[in-house]
Amino acid sequence: MRVTSGPSLSLLFTVSLICLYVSTARISWLIIGLGLLGVVVVGAYYELPHVHTRVVVWLHPFAYPDTGYQMQQSLFSFGTGGIFGTGLGTGHPDLVPLARTDFIVAAFAEETGLLGITAVILVYLLIVSRGLRIAQLTRDSFGPLASRSPSRCRSSSSSVASATSYPKQGSLPHCCPTAGPR
Repeated sequence: MRVTSGPSLSLLFTVSLICLYVSTARISWLIIGLGLLGVVVVGAYYELPHVHTRVVVWLHPFAYPDTGYQMQQSLFSFGTGGIFGTGLGTGHPDLVPLARTDFIVAAFAEETGLLGITAVILVYLLIVSRGLRIAQLTRDSFGPLASRSPSRCRSSSSSVASATSYPKQGSLPHCCPTAGPR
């Protein structure tokens, strides 16, 4: 049985940390939260075998031909795209496993290149920063909390967008381990 609670727990933690930071505007809570995250990540690495395996394969994808295949193909597609890409519709997303779901960023990077994927990441950053800025400008004390709760939709999309997009975008160019059970 594969344990797949990591993505949901990271989403819950990230949204909670963003909510706490924006509502209090204290850097100390952010530092404490990131310190706790570090302790949990190191503990998971040493105590959970599937996390250890995922991190080792992430660090050395070419040393593990079977389990590192997705990362290898993702890196090849990024390399094939280069700076300007191969052009829309001219890439080979069929060579990357799960290119339509988990590895869509690799397929997009192959076709649009470094410039295209950088533009997408900048748009995500703009959306997130504007959403958090709206939450900080709320005048009452309840507004910043309500603006990030899932039941209110003022800027919860910004914190959820940041928490869900980074693992997908970060794992493909080899910046962080993959989040899924593969």
